[in-house]
Parts: sequence; structure tokens; C-alpha cells
Amino acid sequence: MNRYQAGKLSHYARSDGLLSEDIRTVFEDVQSNIWVGTAGGLNQLSGTNLTAFGRMNGLPEGSIRGITQDKRWRIWIGSDNGMIWYNTGHFYAYGQNYGLSDGFVSAVHEDTEGNLWVGTHSGLNRFREGRFFNELKSDGTPYDKVNAIFEDREGNLWVGSNEGLIRLTPRRFFTFNKLDGLTHNNTCSVLEDGNDSIWTATYGGGLNCLQNGRVVAYTGSNGPASDLLLSLCERRDGSLWVGADAGGGVYQFQQGIFKQYTARDGLPDAATRVMHEDRAGRLWLGTDQGLCCWQDGRFRTYTVQDHLAGKAVRDICEDPDGQLWIGTDGGLSHGGIGGFTNLTMHDGLSDNSVTALYEDAGHSLWVGTENGGLNRWRDGHFTTYTRKQGLFSDEIFEILEDDHGWLWMSCSRGVFRVRKSELDALDQGKIQVITSIPYGKSDGMAGTLCNGAAKPAGWKGGDGRLWFVTTKGLIVVDPDIKLNETPPPVFIEQVIADGKQVTLPPASERSEHPLRMPSGQGDWEFTYSALNFQNPEAIQFKYKLEGVDADWIAAGTRRMAHYNNIYPGHYTFRVIACNSDGVWNQTGAAAAILIVPNLWQTGWFQGLVAAGILGAAAGLARYVTQRRIRWQLRQLEQQNNCFMMHFDF
Repeated sequence: MNRYQAGKLSHYARSDGLLSEDIRTVFEDVQSNIWVGTAGGLNQLSGTNLTAFGRMNGLPEGSIRGITQDKRWRIWIGSDNGMIWYNTGHFYAYGQNYGLSDGFVSAVHEDTEGNLWVGTHSGLNRFREGRFFNELKSDGTPYDKVNAIFEDREGNLWVGSNEGLIRLTPRRFFTFNKLDGLTHNNTCSVLEDGNDSIWTATYGGGLNCLQNGRVVAYTGSNGPASDLLLSLCERRDGSLWVGADAGGGVYQFQQGIFKQYTARDGLPDAATRVMHEDRAGRLWLGTDQGLCCWQDGRFRTYTVQDHLAGKAVRDICEDPDGQLWIGTDGGLSHGGIGGFTNLTMHDGLSDNSVTALYEDAGHSLWVGTENGGLNRWRDGHFTTYTRKQGLFSDEIFEILEDDHGWLWMSCSRGVFRVRKSELDALDQGKIQVITSIPYGKSDGMAGTLCNGAAKPAGWKGGDGRLWFVTTKGLIVVDPDIKLNETPPPVFIEQVIADGKQVTLPPASERSEHPLRMPSGQGDWEFTYSALNFQNPEAIQFKYKLEGVDADWIAAGTRRMAHYNNIYPGHYTFRVIACNSDGVWNQTGAAAAILIVPNLWQTGWFQGLVAAGILGAAAGLARYVTQRRIRWQLRQLEQQNNCFMMHFDF
């Protein structure tokens, strides 16, 4: 082994105490000690002292192949015979009895989140809560013979194995499905009760409760008579109410007993999609046949004949004054027992089919629609945000707010979030486009199709985590997830002018040395990209051609810009990009372009032509004037001759 320090090269061999001259790995700890893994054991170089560790210290026989140090300063050592960790002079062994998939450890790495990853000849392991857990591939099988582990600056884990290079992206979402004990993956609503239990109504599997890490199912003999469940509501008396599809009615669950209410009790024979208990203790039910109020042991139904905006009720929200906001398929209703005031597209609502309602602490009412994006009702008028302004989807199923000023929304394409401060800036004209951050399968979701059939379609738990229902199970995300603060590098990959590819100068010279091009048809195409491994399909771009565009063009995920009829002159094409967490590279990439005009397009030529035209016009005018004068003279002469002849006579 060789060591280069202060301009001097030092050599260490077996004669110096090195256990083997076959070096497998080298690691420097936070105290500047050098740990050397060899084919014969472990050495530590501290200053100039070389210490050897072997069986007498508690290490197993065999090669040392991986070394790392965790945030608690423990040294983790991977060998041919299991894992060992070292702290304050003592070694402790961790083998297959602690869940390690194989005793042959080939790679060890601790990521920035504090997860210890161990590669073995039988797979990839992660150490947590005192044990090793086998990380499986998407098909449920282990990785084959892991040889190397590396973490990039974005937090992606790269694993080298017999199957090639594998990228593990940090998962933001965790999915609960049938593999975790749910009776059905098609979850329709979710809530957390006063005992911190998570309830979910499934369409086909009855009622499920997640408590203390396990699932309790209420279906068949111990649950509602119908397994086609939709909505949930916990009342202040602790009872849980469950709404079913058409024909199933609603169920009151209290003290382990389900009580059913149906059309016999005055309830419409229709799907119950939302329930809400107001501050007066009245229970409101939104159905496909109107709005019902359960009070004093009976139901009262309100329909369009009672001036409700629409037939089907999709969501209910209560304002600080105790008045209800009711989202229907015909608009937004406001009121209660005393009647309703309706707001529709005639009043500025972007879509009459209202699917989600949320009122924030600032008394803004956020309104999600089926096809019209997001609306904000504030100070007596609506403001609309759609895909044109950067919203990920114009279809909104649920709206939640975290503790950091983000609105989280679900749709049929997944879950996304936007900053409320950006929506404010858009309203004030400070920005033209907002940034939406979408999440999908690469973030841990089993499927991107969220459910919007009933309420609550999402729930903010007491611990701040956000729950959403999908057709592939129940998903949960911690909004305190670490953002990828590294902006993606941006590149202009190709320029095509009038159908021909242009050779670009080096990127460092593109801004100062314009790309000189002859004048043509003015048909230009720019292709660009950005480097981001964590979620490359979610990168968003903005571009502009200075000299043509007054402001940035929001391109979304599109990686091409096209321009027609570009006239000769100086231009600069610029493109910027943001990563999947909305962090923008504001510098981006740029390319200066000079379109050289043809001879007849130059200013001096056009001036010369103009001067020629003016000269010709002046000459023509002079010629015409002279001819007119000659004609007038001839006319005068003829008149004079006639006069003289008349006088002679």
C-alpha cells in the first residue's frame, strides 16, 4: 500500500504490519484515520501507526471488502463472513441471524438520509431498527450479486450488480395494498379518527382500519352488509359513518355495531359520496340524488327544486360562519337550512362540475373541478388556475394543504403540489406561470390513478402526513421530505435551420460568439434537454428567443421549440429547466445566432434601391411635367394662330 502526503510517498507492506498486500478497500473516517481492508483482514493507519485487527479482536476470517462510517461515528465493515461494526475499541458482529441476505458482503454505503446499504452476493440490504431488510426488485425478486454502491448528488442510489447498473430513486410515497393486508386495492375514502387509526372504505372489500402497523377488516359478518363502500365521516360522539353505493345506504358504526339506514328511513336510493357534520351537530349527506340532512332521527333531502345548484353532490365544506359550501355537478351552492345561493360559470367558475373543496386559514375557498382546473373564491370573485398557467392537471379530485404552504392535489394522473405563494404571485402579475411538482410510480405509488368517487379522497393526519386513495391501494407521503435542491444542468442539443442540422460551437462560446447563418426561409427548430436522474420525466422547461419572444414560453416537459419566418438579425435562444422538486436552473443554456441577410436584404442595398426608385420617380415626374408643359405650349400656340387668322379676316 502506498500513501502520498506532503509531497512524500510512503510504502506499507507486510513487514510494516499490513495483514495482506492484496488491498480490497480504503476508507478515511472523520478523525482522519485510514482504514484498510485487505484479503487478510483489517488495518488502521493512525498518523504513522499501523494497527492490525483480526480474530483476536472479534473479526471473522476472510477478506474485508467494504468500509463506511455512519452518522453515529460507528465504523461498518463488510467481510466475506458477514457485517461487523466498530465503536470505542470494540467490534460487534451482524450476520444472517439479523436478516442479512448473505454472509458474503461486497459493498457498504451510508446515504445522506442515514440509511445503511449493504450489498451481498445474494442481494441488496438496508439496515434499520437493528435489523437488515432485503430490498427487492419491482418483480419481487432480490438483486443478483451486488458489487458496488454509490450515491449521486441528487440522492439517487446506484447499484452495480451482475444484472448491470441499477438506479434506486428515493421514494416519497408508501403504498398500502392487499400485500399489506387490505381487503381490496380500490380505496375510495380515507380518514384518521380520534384514536390515530386510519380508516379506508374500499369498493369491493368493505371497511379497513390501519392501527399499530396491522390491518383490521370489517366485511361480511362483522362489517357493513355492502362491500361497495364510498364515503367516511367521524362524528363528534366518536361514531363512524360509512356511505355505500346505490342500494347500500349508510352505516353508523359505534361500539363495534353497524346500524344501517336506507330508503326506508327517508334516504334517497343513491350512492352516498360525501358526509359532513356541521358545528350544530347536523349530519349532511351528499348523494347522487341531492343533499340530505340527518337531524332528530330523520332525513330531509334538498334537490334542484330547492334551488340546489346540481343534482349530484360531490363535496361539502363549512365556512367560519357555519354556512355550507356544496360542490355539485351543476355548480357551487352556498347556504344551508335557510336556502342556497348558487355560483356557476356565469359567475366566473371555470367548470360547473365541482369535485373538491377546501377552505384555508386565510378564508380562501379552493374549488377543484372536473375539467376546469383549480379556482379560488376570495373577496367575492373567482380566480382560475389551469394547465395554461402551469397546473399539472385540470382534473382535481382532492385538495390538501401541508404545514409548509403547499397545496397537494390528486387526479387521475397521480398527485401533484403547488406553492400557494406562487399562486399569489401569479395573481399579482409577478410571474406568468406556476410550477407544479407531480408524483407517480417512480415516487413509490403503485399506480397513478387516484380515486375521486367519494370523500374524503385525501386526509392530513395528526403527524402531518398526507393520505390519498387510489385504485391500487392507499398511499401516504410525508410533506417534510427532503427536496432535491440541485438544479439540473441544461443543454441545447441541436439546432435545425430550414431542415438542415447546424453545427454548434462549444457550449462555453455560444453566448459570446454568435452562430452565423445565411438567410433562408426562417424555419428554426431547437431541441434541448436537462440532466436529472431522480425523475427525468418530470423535468419542466421554459424557453424564449430574444428578439422574438417578449417573455418566457412554458414548455412543460416538451423538449423542442419551433419558430417560423425568422428574419435576418441578431437573436439569442435561451432555455431553463427545473427538476422534479421545482428547483430551477435560472442560468440554463443559451445560443447566440446571427442570421446574415442576403444582398437584397441588406440596408445599403435597400437604400440604394430606394434611392434608385426615388430617382426614377423624380425623372419620370420631370418627364411627365415637361411633356405637359410642351402640350400646354402647343395648345397656346394653336389658340394664338386661330386668333391671328380671325383678326386678318
